[in-house]
Amino acid sequence: MDLDQKIDMKYLRLFVLLGVLFCFISLHSLRAATLGQGWTFHRPLTVLVPDTDAPGKNIAWAEFYTNQARLPDGSDLRVTTSDRVILPIYIMRISPDDDLVRLAFQAPADGDYQVWWGNPHPDNPPPALQIDRGVLMQIFQFDNDALGGGWQQTQNVLQQDQPDESFFVPNIFNQFDPTGDYNRRMFLYTGQLHIAEPGTYTFAFDVSTMGYLNIDGQNILAKNRATGMAGRARFSNRLELDPGWHQVQVGVVQTWGRSGAALDWITPNEYRYSPVPASAFAPVSHASAGVLMQVGAEYTVDFTVIPKAQIFVPPENYFQRYSFAINVPGSFAPDVTWTFSDGQQATGLNVDHVFLTPGVYQVQAQVKQGANSFTATRRIRIQDQIYSLGEFPPGDPSGTVGDLINNYSLDQLSAQQLYLGIQFFEKYGNFDSLSNWGQAWANCKQSEDTQEVFDTADDLVSRFIQHSQYSQAAAIYQAAANKQMDDESQAGMLFRYATTTCDYANDSEDVLGVLQQWQQNHSDLSAGAQHTLNTALAFAAIANGNGKLAQQYVDAAGDAANVSYGAAQIRQGVLAHNVESYIATRDFPTAQRLLNRWDYEFPIAMTQGYTRLLRFELLSAQNLPIAAAKGAVEFVNAEPDSFYAAELLYRAAQAYKQGGQSDNAQAVMDKLKQNYPESPYAYKN
Repeated sequence: MDLDQKIDMKYLRLFVLLGVLFCFISLHSLRAATLGQGWTFHRPLTVLVPDTDAPGKNIAWAEFYTNQARLPDGSDLRVTTSDRVILPIYIMRISPDDDLVRLAFQAPADGDYQVWWGNPHPDNPPPALQIDRGVLMQIFQFDNDALGGGWQQTQNVLQQDQPDESFFVPNIFNQFDPTGDYNRRMFLYTGQLHIAEPGTYTFAFDVSTMGYLNIDGQNILAKNRATGMAGRARFSNRLELDPGWHQVQVGVVQTWGRSGAALDWITPNEYRYSPVPASAFAPVSHASAGVLMQVGAEYTVDFTVIPKAQIFVPPENYFQRYSFAINVPGSFAPDVTWTFSDGQQATGLNVDHVFLTPGVYQVQAQVKQGANSFTATRRIRIQDQIYSLGEFPPGDPSGTVGDLINNYSLDQLSAQQLYLGIQFFEKYGNFDSLSNWGQAWANCKQSEDTQEVFDTADDLVSRFIQHSQYSQAAAIYQAAANKQMDDESQAGMLFRYATTTCDYANDSEDVLGVLQQWQQNHSDLSAGAQHTLNTALAFAAIANGNGKLAQQYVDAAGDAANVSYGAAQIRQGVLAHNVESYIATRDFPTAQRLLNRWDYEFPIAMTQGYTRLLRFELLSAQNLPIAAAKGAVEFVNAEPDSFYAAELLYRAAQAYKQGGQSDNAQAVMDKLKQNYPESPYAYKN
């Protein structure tokens, strides 16, 4: 064998050895790329691949709910072919707090794929997906570095940062952040744009604050001033483009307000701008996710979660209605019970539920089929609104929402949820429901902002009074006094309870007993609470015709204003003028609150009579002549020496006559003539 033959044999052996080694490595890689055991749960993903010559490999994306078996970071998520070959994936959205997952995966052909999870000890991570199709919108937290060096610095920050969440969008046009966040966010749009014919293309773009447009890696347009959007794309530049596919990138830095982006163009032989259409971008498949399955189980509970509609609840809230539908075999005839972790339940194969406040809710479906019971739980994140890509969610009819929440177990709701229910029924005009929710709110002992408690109670009481529900109005204040507040605030609520009951419900005897019992049960009151409670007791004593007892409570209370005599007279004059003005303009709740404020600051005014005269005018203006008359007579019984006693008796007689109680009117006039013969009111008709 000559030297050349020896060399050839040497290389032949080396070639065979390398071939064997390559086959071994390939086979090993093939085995490593096949899903092993330990993945417990899976869903089928059905893909229809679009017909396109776009660069790169076909991609599909899917959105679905996992269950509690998934690892919080999604490291156990795998997508495979039907024969369990692991495919490259990109996780677009995942949270340790809820069960919604959005991901993209390589989809070589039409057909069924599987997404797997539930392995507590996953092996090597799946291959990373190279995204060459679709318009990918990545959303980032705001980074101050993105503002410092023009569009180049913005591009560097966006390319180096990790997005919080990603979406495939139809084209580069967006009205708001679909994650629901506002202010100080960043967005990166990337996609392949198809140019059908060569020529000059004019591109125009605009973004909510600052951003840039690159085509094929070259900067075309940049906006470096945070001037908002003018309602159209307005920064433009011309570009010569050859037929084929071109990479487009738009970066956005949003420093304030709602996010927005728009990309327009003028194509050759056209003369006006139009949005770059979705059909011009490389398509991406949307995979439909099938029913959840568990390895080795004949049946696994699964249900769909569909956001349906929302309704505005003033001043800035939304109720959101979601639909839930259980997936069961056709042979089942199950009983299905739903719980929503807000204290509410529902039954049936398909149910709707209204979420009153944002948060993460544990939605559980229990399926009973004969003697067997199956359960599934999903963690659902409810935001402040329902968000979608480019479209506003439909508005919900108030009747639909009202019918659903009218069946809620009110004692299971939080104070905030009850408060929002009150706002809903106040807006959409169902007093019976407002009454039920208001009473439930008043009885709820959860901690709340004190000022909001008073505002809510005042609003509720005003509603009850408008509907002549006087005892219920007073009961709101009485119940709200037991909320978790400081003792002065509790006493303030009791003071409102006393004035409302005595003025409107005419049940002064019970009020005095309630206040005295509360005083006995709270022996360590603060100075402010003692003043407020003694003022309330004085008011109730006057309503009971007991002037001596009222004076004792007035003396114990003292003046809260703690000002000079002259300043006190000026202050009371201002209050009198304001009360009269609010009565004249028929703002009765404000007039009532000012009268309470007057008696609170200067309790001695209650025994003098002018505040009682104004309360008489307030009740008369509200077309409550009998209540006004009773209050006036009760005051005179307690304070017969008051300067206003004769006038109050005369007005009471007129009010009784107006209310159709002529006998009471005559009795009051007789008392006026007997006790105050010197008064000119005694000789009026």
